This record gives sequence, structure tokens and C-alpha cells, in this order.
Amino acid sequence: MSENIFEKRKHIRVSNIVSVDIYNYFSGKYICSGYITDICVGGMRLESNEYMNGEDDVLLKFFLPNGNYFDNLKGKIIRTGKESFTFFYGVQFSEVSLKDKLRLWFYAKRMGKITLP
Repeated sequence: MSENIFEKRKHIRVSNIVSVDIYNYFSGKYICSGYITDICVGGMRLESNEYMNGEDDVLLKFFLPNGNYFDNLKGKIIRTGKESFTFFYGVQFSEVSLKDKLRLWFYAKRMGKITLP
């Protein structure tokens, strides 16, 4: 018997590797850098060598491969975990401007249609 597994995602999620700088939302203090491994309109998965507390509010700064720069995108860490040598985090965006939502949506939609051979 084959079993179909469907993700219950609200938004198109695309995989990529993009450098990100992470800051504390309240103090603006630099926490660490890491890499975005996938992104969508609602959030991202990122990896870092540094440990961060779950449920922290963070500010994220990064460039997408299409040249869009996101400065001080607010997010909340909602999931944490550890792999071999890195920590991974699920970040849910909050207080995102309409402009940033549209830029994320167009990026995800465009990249979601591209298939690699």
C-alpha cells in the first residue's frame, strides 16, 4: 500500500543557500551569521554554528540571489534542532511590510517553477 504524504504549507517554499546576519530584535545587537536553506513568504529555515534560544525575536539581514536585499526583517524562532555540526532554526516572519511580502512571494513563485535537470 502506497502512502501519499502532503505538506501542510501555506506558501511556496524554495530551497537555496543564502548568507544571513542575525540580530536581537530588542537590542539590535549582532548575534551570529548563518545560512538560509529554504525560504517562503511566511518564514525560513536557517542553519548556524551558533546556538540561539527558541522563541527569540530576531532581525534578519540578507540578499536573495535575485538581488533583493532585506534589511531588518523581523522573525520569531519557532523551531530549533541540531544536526551533525550545526544548529537549525525554523523562523516565522512577523510584521512584514507588503513590499517585502510581495518580493518574497515573487521570488518563491519564480524559483519554484525552475526545475533542475
